[in-house]
Amino acid sequence: MGKLGFGTRWIDWIRELVSTISYSVIVEGQPFGYFKPEREDNCENILNLLNSYEGYSGQQINLDKSAVFFSNNTPPHVRIQVAGKLNIHHIGVQDKYLGLPSLIHKSKRETFSEIKEKVRKKVNGWQRNLLSTGGKQRGNERRMAWISWNQMTRPKREGGLGFKDLRAQNLALLGKQFWRITTKPQSILAQIYREKYYRYGNSMNAEAGNSPSWGWRSMLEGKKVVEKGLNWRVGSGSTIRIFADLWLPPPYPMSIAPKISTHSNSGQHIWVRDLLTENREWKQDILNEIFSPEVRSRILSIKPIEGNNVLQWSLNKSRLYDVASGYQIAYQFFYAEPEI
Repeated sequence: MGKLGFGTRWIDWIRELVSTISYSVIVEGQPFGYFKPEREDNCENILNLLNSYEGYSGQQINLDKSAVFFSNNTPPHVRIQVAGKLNIHHIGVQDKYLGLPSLIHKSKRETFSEIKEKVRKKVNGWQRNLLSTGGKQRGNERRMAWISWNQMTRPKREGGLGFKDLRAQNLALLGKQFWRITTKPQSILAQIYREKYYRYGNSMNAEAGNSPSWGWRSMLEGKKVVEKGLNWRVGSGSTIRIFADLWLPPPYPMSIAPKISTHSNSGQHIWVRDLLTENREWKQDILNEIFSPEVRSRILSIKPIEGNNVLQWSLNKSRLYDVASGYQIAYQFFYAEPEI
């Protein structure tokens, strides 16, 4: 810092700041642990945290399958020293866990290309070894009856074989993750995403933003599934917008547009609470004035609950997102019925 022109007092301030800082780890929303950035003490504190985790969770950490990663600026002797103190023998980004890369680089194609190549070689090996020489000769005489992948993944009730489409299944699983950060905004992951991508909004109206991470882009893909079956269960109605949010019961659409009328004063009513009395009964006169008979009937079928509004999944009885119903939505993204 002296070579860069910083004064002595400034350098002393930075040195004091670095040497006196301390850290704690947030576990389930609560700070846990208290340690200073001293190399050996940090290792002891990390091991203590891992031991505490084992005690609380009942799960034992396998250090033989663990790896430690360092910045490129970390000298080799420091890496060996820290790894030895942690009793971890694997150092570096080349290690894998359950056959998958430990770190995912910017190019996903390059990261997973080795796995794709291994699967291809394995499948080719099965094809060579599955039939005997005689069987292969007979197979040349009688061709195999191939079935298209679209037919294999089509549900059995529609004449298909009922195999899962991996793309739709992956989207349904991503929908599960998006459901969690939406319904549990106090979770650590939800707080991280909120601070970076939707600090002044919520996950349902969040956008990709600038230079979004791979994880956040995946979350937004899951959002496409969730928003097809997610709606509000009306309570006070104070945070539900009448003409912008999803709050009607199925079938689709679960959002509504105002009744077209020259005498309509729908612009005066923005929130669902404007449609409710103090006893949380629907105001019939306003419903008759603003909405069509079909929409009015759907609104009257809703019984407001005590307390605040609650997000719910409308496609099953539990009102909680599940991968099975999410898959049914995701499947339509790839195999939509043709329009007539």
